[in-house]
Amino acid sequence: MATFGMKEGEPAGQKVVQTDKGYRLEAADARLVVQMTDEGCTISRLKPYETWENLIEEARLIWELYVSIAQPEAVVRVATRFINRVELPLPFADFDEYLTAPPVVPMKLPQFVSEFLSRIVINDTKDPTTIILTQALEPAIQASNTVSVLLDIDVFKVDTYAPRSQDIWNLLHRFRDLKNEAFFASLTPKTLEMLA
Repeated sequence: MATFGMKEGEPAGQKVVQTDKGYRLEAADARLVVQMTDEGCTISRLKPYETWENLIEEARLIWELYVSIAQPEAVVRVATRFINRVELPLPFADFDEYLTAPPVVPMKLPQFVSEFLSRIVINDTKDPTTIILTQALEPAIQASNTVSVLLDIDVFKVDTYAPRSQDIWNLLHRFRDLKNEAFFASLTPKTLEMLA
């Protein structure tokens, strides 16, 4: 938290106050990161990845610990988020070789793209679930023969659940299926073949 104050005739002052909002824990191998705050629990698995089943099993254990300690009254948002880095080989003529929804540059402008950011919010009509699909081109590294496109897929539902409800875990499994649909729908067959 930061507070700012000003007095007439004196330069603006700044006071920084640090407060404990929660904890960030890392496994010894730094591949599992857990953030616990008074507002929720986030569990992240970093490379190299394991199976979804292993992640869910770890998440259940951590969530049970969190619920036992924090004793939340309810869960109001359930989410999964997958951030994928797709390396595209240089040179290529157009992003539509690799992405099904590439950035579009107006024809009268120069066609060299060095960065882009695309964010779409999609609502699943079957159930009030939201998918936020973000594509971003990272700045190119000099002397590299690839460029990186980030494909960030955030799937969530805002509703109220009991902290130990099985509905939470059922949702997470469904969200993984929606994430997979979004991932495969975002990439061309050429890209999918390259990633296989």
